[in-house]
Amino acid sequence: MAKETEIGARMIAGNSHPLRTQFLRAIRPNIHVIERHSDPDEFEFFTSEEFAAREEKIEFLIDDMLIANQPAVIGGLAKDCKTGLAVDLAVSLSAGKPFLGKFRVRTPWRAGIISVENGFAALQHTAKHICRSKGVSLAAANVDWCTRFPRLDSDSRLSRLSNYIRSRALKVLVLDPLYLILGVRGEGIAPGDLFGMGELLARASDACLSAGCTPVFVHHFNRSSSYRRRKPTDMGRRHWDPPDLFDLSQAGAAEYFRQWLLVARRRPFDPDIGLHELWLNVGGSAGFSGLWAVDILEGRLTSSLNNRRWDVTIRTRAKLIEEEQREKFDQKASRQESQLNGDCYQVLKSLHAQPQGETKRGIREKTGLSDTRLNRATERLLSINWLEEINVTKGGGNARERSYAGYRLTEKGRKADAL
Repeated sequence: MAKETEIGARMIAGNSHPLRTQFLRAIRPNIHVIERHSDPDEFEFFTSEEFAAREEKIEFLIDDMLIANQPAVIGGLAKDCKTGLAVDLAVSLSAGKPFLGKFRVRTPWRAGIISVENGFAALQHTAKHICRSKGVSLAAANVDWCTRFPRLDSDSRLSRLSNYIRSRALKVLVLDPLYLILGVRGEGIAPGDLFGMGELLARASDACLSAGCTPVFVHHFNRSSSYRRRKPTDMGRRHWDPPDLFDLSQAGAAEYFRQWLLVARRRPFDPDIGLHELWLNVGGSAGFSGLWAVDILEGRLTSSLNNRRWDVTIRTRAKLIEEEQREKFDQKASRQESQLNGDCYQVLKSLHAQPQGETKRGIREKTGLSDTRLNRATERLLSINWLEEINVTKGGGNARERSYAGYRLTEKGRKADAL
């Protein structure tokens, strides 16, 4: 910089326009300025031939989850594991490990995460047990961490952020949460101002995109979404609704972001074991999409500090419904089996008092079982040789004796432990 300093001194002394121009040209490679997001001065049209010939490939950073060079959002209600997902995303990218243990990272990239809501200790603890679950050392993770950060409310701060991204070659930067990072009040913009919020989001994203980095903002849902979701749906037995883009709070968020990872609870949090049963709704303007059931077992933090974990199970919506239908069928079969065992006990008990045997009608009157349930019970007992079919004589006295089909306990049946 000695040459630039000499030119600058001569320029100030002589106020020479040629020297000033020479000075600006000399220092330009060392300056990176983030300009306000604005419309271009000229229209840029392509002919169809030019449009078809231009090659800009879609690059997946995480298969089916995240592509490069488009602003993304992780959205959810408070305490719905948004920061945990963000840390998993950053660690997975940096280590080349599957995101949530399922979604492939094709190439490891350096990532950064700014988290100003949770505090250093909580973020570090979360990062440790997520790294441990992936077999990665936190100390060796290729991630830059930040827990103190100025609001992005000026061009100078945006420029400093962009310069840092360039200096560290960050491929992805997570900014958590959006409401503490964007300078809404400083700009005099109301959160409900669609045009103003769009401008702020675009400027913050441009600070990353211009440095070759994909920004991933963490953002909250509006409160009304929590009430809308608290009802059963057909997405599986007794589950709340999955989230959608318009659950995101503040104007402009749903409209601006080009890709999204939206998380919401399927069922209430289980505090006894620290289990989150979540929906993860993923999509992007590029055309990828998916809805997954994600179960995250974190455990409970105690004074030992050793029992936290990050065990993730992922199923598609179709798989979840299939599993729950099978579970429902198994439960129904279990109830039927329990009922059948009870009916068999009633039949055995009634015949225990009739060692010479009894007709089906007589058994039904003593047990109160329907024909269907009695038939099932006698079939089961006959199949295991606890009953035998006999002819039972009825009548005597003034009535004529007649023979009827009936049942009697076998020797095995009389010795049954159930009696």
